Amino acid sequence: MKRRILIILTAIPLGFLLVLALLPLNREKLCKPSSQAVYDAQGQLLRAFLSADDKWRMPCRLDQVSPYLKEALVTVEDRFFYYHPGINPWSLIRAAYLNIRNRKILSGGSTITMQVARMMEHRERTLLSKVAEMICALKLELCYSKDEILQLYFNMAPYGGNVEGVEAACYFYFQKSPAQISLGQAALLVAIPNSPERLNPQNYPQRVKEKRDQVLNYLLQRGVITHEEYLRAVNEEIAIENPAMPFAAPHFTDLIHGRHPREVRLHTTLDRQIQGKCEEILREHLDKWRSRGISNGAVVVLENKTASLRALVGSGDFFDDVNSGQVNGATSPRSPGSTLKPLLYAYGIDRGIITPSAILYDVPVNYSGYVAENYDGQYHGVVSVREALVRSLNVPAALLLAKVGVRDFVSFLQKGGISTIDPRQTSYGLSLILGGCEVRLVELANFYSTLANGGRFRQIRYLGDEPVQEGREILSQGASYVVTELLTEVVRPDLPAYWEFSLHRPKVAWKTGTSYGHRDAWSIGYTRGFTVGVWTGNFNGQDARELIGAQVAGPILFDLLNAISGKEECKWFTRPYSVSAREVCATSGAVPNENCQHTVAEFYLPGVSPTGTCNIHQAFYIDDETGYRLCKSDLEERPHQRKVFKVWPPDVATWMQRNGYPLDEVPSLMPASRKMMAGQGPIIRSPEATCEYRLRRGVSNEYQKILLDASVDNSINKIFWFLDGELIWSGHPEEKTFIVPETGEHLLVCQDDCGRSTSVKLVIR
Repeated sequence: MKRRILIILTAIPLGFLLVLALLPLNREKLCKPSSQAVYDAQGQLLRAFLSADDKWRMPCRLDQVSPYLKEALVTVEDRFFYYHPGINPWSLIRAAYLNIRNRKILSGGSTITMQVARMMEHRERTLLSKVAEMICALKLELCYSKDEILQLYFNMAPYGGNVEGVEAACYFYFQKSPAQISLGQAALLVAIPNSPERLNPQNYPQRVKEKRDQVLNYLLQRGVITHEEYLRAVNEEIAIENPAMPFAAPHFTDLIHGRHPREVRLHTTLDRQIQGKCEEILREHLDKWRSRGISNGAVVVLENKTASLRALVGSGDFFDDVNSGQVNGATSPRSPGSTLKPLLYAYGIDRGIITPSAILYDVPVNYSGYVAENYDGQYHGVVSVREALVRSLNVPAALLLAKVGVRDFVSFLQKGGISTIDPRQTSYGLSLILGGCEVRLVELANFYSTLANGGRFRQIRYLGDEPVQEGREILSQGASYVVTELLTEVVRPDLPAYWEFSLHRPKVAWKTGTSYGHRDAWSIGYTRGFTVGVWTGNFNGQDARELIGAQVAGPILFDLLNAISGKEECKWFTRPYSVSAREVCATSGAVPNENCQHTVAEFYLPGVSPTGTCNIHQAFYIDDETGYRLCKSDLEERPHQRKVFKVWPPDVATWMQRNGYPLDEVPSLMPASRKMMAGQGPIIRSPEATCEYRLRRGVSNEYQKILLDASVDNSINKIFWFLDGELIWSGHPEEKTFIVPETGEHLLVCQDDCGRSTSVKLVIR
């Protein structure tokens, strides 16, 4: 009878609890807001961001938790976890006995499942709360497996302050993942949730050490660990003076967080080792320049093969408030200086406009009011494409941009990922190629990486789960290779004086840039493996006299490449089948004609590169008696000699004569033979055909004279100026003359001594 009554008394409450347990579980309370965790390519935490409720809470899977921690937790907190239905009656009875005997609460008798239930909704520790936890524990057991419940515990357990969950605790206290912690650290983490504030390792290290040692002793008594493991763990120091979450690559993690604000775990492509080297090298170089007014810099490293971002340093010091250290220099638009020039030359090669040995004119040219100038303020007459790029001359680059077309080049830049340039704008001029726009370091580096990838553009991979793109071809493989070879000819600042010490340093294609006013200094370079971009300057736009790309940014670039490159980097790009070698005239860079005596080798693109023959070396027939030049019709009548002269086009010949460049003196045409000759007439430089001149009132016309200036090739020895049909001046092309203006519309004609003429309409108001 007594047994039956006991069974009934036991069954009634258990049945009641079971009925309540069958009611729906509020799963939302198991899904608390998570911190966003950003990891590097090796799976190490770079940085975490507080959850919406300001907690460090980072969910992880059970298989990511150290076996030490799992076994220690189950052994200490709930030895029968895998056998009971969420409630362990014997634990409850034992807890009640201890509490009554000692007249205070020493044990709650809670299972791990009941603790999870308590974490779901914090209540005051009363008998009613205990019943609610028991009901919730039964519900949890019906809905989840044992391993899932254990995982819930590890993700919800409190570890002091605003730290919840074992992964957040491991990184906060030990800067390790849950899989990497030691036995002693596991024992400490088992102890803390029992009284998170009282056992806070930062505030009470001795107290938490005693509790940890109790846990280790219990594990030893239960045979879970050996005596050797116990001694090793109990002697571990608890050195937690300033716990904090990892805070690596802050500019990069800010960028990733801004792009993916709702993702919980983000595994990026960043290489922590490369990132660390970049930060260290940038900081060392900036320390040298800070006293000279250069306070900041940024670095980007891309892996060419996969388009993966391996490092991004946004400033010299993220915490430098004085110099705006939290500004991300890698993504901030800045003037690129000369760093767009290689892209222009590659585009010109790809379109068949130039080859490496082709000549460009480095002379003053007025493009509708814009006159380009070189960095040193000097002009050099005639230069090859190779020389113009290696010496970073501005005037030839502006000339090439005029040939290519600004609009087409802007469209090309946009295809290469330069988002700061809008092809719909019409305000871009030739100054664009000299830095008259803004670009982002990360995008510019990716465009150079496109050159390293044979002209195939790919979006940068920031996350590890993003697929490696095949990319799209925006430039031919041949043009990319040719311009890459040109970029290796710049003298490097890192090579030792003795060549034998540089044999194992990686070959680098690179370019520097300095913005107008010395506000930005750049250096971009690439090997087979990596592309590295460096920017230095001041975020407030302050200029510095020594802020020069080759001087400040260049050494940083090569220190970085030497630090991150392995033996594979000493291998170079293989010449593609689309690139061939040929001999060209050493003077004109064109296919040699019969008069060219000296040639040089160059790479070119068959079927694309220009094939016109040299027009600089020209043969003339010179009369033996008078020294005059003869026409072909006079050759039979007079004894003569055939001589070869270099005849430069009008665009450059007159300027070279006026600036002391030695030019071949081509004899004048015999007067009796002069007649209208084929070829280009004089190029009138002044007055401009598109300008309308207005006289200033009250000022004599004598003081408002208009310059007459024209360019001719160096076979011309005399020019003639006609105004409204009347000859007003004649003389050598080097000489200049002026006219006194008169209001009205006039016809101005310039004629050379071969009868070729050019005219402009002169309007004076």
